[in-house]
Amino acid sequence: MKLIFQVVAMIEHSRARSSFPAFLPSAVVAVVLFSPAAPRAETITSKHDNGKLKEKYSTDKNGKKQGSYTSYYESGKKKVRCRYSGGRLNGRYTEYHETGKTRLEKTYKKGQLSGTVTLYDENGAVLHRAAYKKGRAFLYGGPRSRTPFALHPVPRDKIIEKVIELRPRNYEGGRYKKEKFEVEGKARQPYVAGTLEKEYLQDSLRHLQVYRFLCGLKYDLELHEPFNELAQHAALVSAANRKLDHDPGRPPGMDPAVFELGSRGAGRSNLHQEQGSLLDAIDGFMADEDPSNIEGVGHRAWCLSPLMRRTGLGDCDSYQAMYAFDRSRTIRGKVLDTVLFPNQGHYPVEYFHPTWPWSVTFPTGKYGVPKKSELEVEVWELDEDLIKKKRLELEYLGVRAESYGMGHGIIFRPKLDATSPLTGKKLLASLRWGPTAKSTVGVDYVVDFFSIQGERSEPTDRGGDPSDE
Repeated sequence: MKLIFQVVAMIEHSRARSSFPAFLPSAVVAVVLFSPAAPRAETITSKHDNGKLKEKYSTDKNGKKQGSYTSYYESGKKKVRCRYSGGRLNGRYTEYHETGKTRLEKTYKKGQLSGTVTLYDENGAVLHRAAYKKGRAFLYGGPRSRTPFALHPVPRDKIIEKVIELRPRNYEGGRYKKEKFEVEGKARQPYVAGTLEKEYLQDSLRHLQVYRFLCGLKYDLELHEPFNELAQHAALVSAANRKLDHDPGRPPGMDPAVFELGSRGAGRSNLHQEQGSLLDAIDGFMADEDPSNIEGVGHRAWCLSPLMRRTGLGDCDSYQAMYAFDRSRTIRGKVLDTVLFPNQGHYPVEYFHPTWPWSVTFPTGKYGVPKKSELEVEVWELDEDLIKKKRLELEYLGVRAESYGMGHGIIFRPKLDATSPLTGKKLLASLRWGPTAKSTVGVDYVVDFFSIQGERSEPTDRGGDPSDE
């Protein structure tokens, strides 16, 4: 505004000295008159509807927040106190309960979280802690834990790379479009077990390998021809009886030698029935979501057995079998104390569904068998800063005392909206058990769901078939 007054003053002064009209080019006058005032630093305040101060902060000459920032509750009590530098959070950030006690503490460095993030309840007890170091996120977990664990043990790009390398050509599952049979089986007299195409067997095996890789297990499984024969005959007997049974009866007119193979295979295999493929059967085994299977998720446990090295697969007239009793793997090096499904860290939504139960299994028996009466399980949705945002209701909670090839475990199912995408959700699972506070043990981990396909917006349709045995 000072520039405008100076121009007017010059025009008037010129008129007083001369009878000639004062003159400035119209373009210059327009530029001067309509140019905005030079930006400058200022202090900004706003108020609640009740007239009390809502927030107060300063800006730099570019209009970006600079220096201290404070916000307040409608009661007038302080809510947030932090600092900005060039519009980015920088330094300590503190949020308060309305009682005045600290609710949240964290530190920023040039707009990025750095150091420890701590959440407190209204009594000052620590509810949750996370840490950020060199762009990586860590969480503190388990009772009395003083050492943070990495939120993402395996980088996302490594997971994507390996899944793409391992997965079968028809990796989306659904109805297998390629030829299945070298010799198609016949579930009516005269019975024919049939033989599966090698490519179909290999594709199905690769689908199982992906699940094992995602769970941190050895995934270099092999198809063993004697196991393929047992699994194929198990599928034949199941199809002939139109029933899934690990101890089947002999179908009318079936040769005793053929039945003996089928009966032995059925007693050592996961069984499934669906007009799909072995890929669908493996998804069904991993799901184990129906009431008859959720108590043990036994099919999943056999699929993820750490000692499995070889397996066999069979498919006859919409009945499938997977030989599961192999324990020939020699474990060398580090032994997993826990096998998680879905696994911690980055996990692709293409290999999980919101209705599937979660499981934590203890192959080494390190933690003993938890008592359900002493077991507490919480699942929390986390925000971008890894702070607890919403506690999810549990639809199921149980303990599996049987080993099913991989040890006892804990099974739970948080209530997730099956119509809402999992992509982008970060869920914290917190498990505690023990007779006393001092003897309590626990497991904490975060599942960070993402989509390998990237553009997918709907949840992957991989619901398990309730007719697994």
